[in-house]
Amino acid sequence: MKHLIVAILMLFVLPFAVAEAQERKRPVDTLLLLAIDASASVSQSVLATQLEGHASAFRDEGVQAALRSGPAGEIAVGVMLWSSPVDTRLTLPWRIVRTPEDAWRLAADIATIPGTERAGSTGLGSAMAAGRRHLLNAPYTAPRLIIDISSNGFSNIGPRPDAVKPSLQEAEIEVNGLVILDEYDWLAQYFSKSVITGYAPFVMVAHQERDYADALLRKLIRELSYRPNESTDLAELAPLDGADASVRRQ
Repeated sequence: MKHLIVAILMLFVLPFAVAEAQERKRPVDTLLLLAIDASASVSQSVLATQLEGHASAFRDEGVQAALRSGPAGEIAVGVMLWSSPVDTRLTLPWRIVRTPEDAWRLAADIATIPGTERAGSTGLGSAMAAGRRHLLNAPYTAPRLIIDISSNGFSNIGPRPDAVKPSLQEAEIEVNGLVILDEYDWLAQYFSKSVITGYAPFVMVAHQERDYADALLRKLIRELSYRPNESTDLAELAPLDGADASVRRQ
């Protein structure tokens, strides 16, 4: 009987405790999870290119201005290097990025992440599911939740990305992609169909490694400057080599 009473009380108390915990979270403009492919299909050179590109982007004044452009004037950023379904932990924990100094510190920490090759297949769907979990468990709250996922490959282990998308849509999480076409020239179309989701999702394309840093820079400025209540010119959102803009809407 005692256990039954405790169970009944928990049914009433737990929802209020969860709601109170949510209210205690610090509000920011955007929660941005940088999900970087570090699977076995990624060479040491490509991984280094991704890390250098992310570090360089947060040193850029345009990105620094974009991340301060919202009402709160700050965002929260987490970094996840992912590969197989069991390798989806946060590499850098969530942090507030508000000032240029914050952005430079984030860049410095990204630059120190080891760029050594990893084992593990490309669990793209698992990375998306883990991204959802990291966003919802973050110590901050925001009107925009974004998984910014970069890769040069397709999912070959774990759940299919398109099977994970409904749970992301339910949580109102945006997923945008940056693909490196060093192996598969059809990868942008794959991401457009199976990976990206949200109000106006898009895929940026780096045709070669040397294009990555510039593509990421433009991608972050678009993501962080974009507001759902503002009109969006889809022609500006990284065309998929002639694909119609509606292809990016999932």
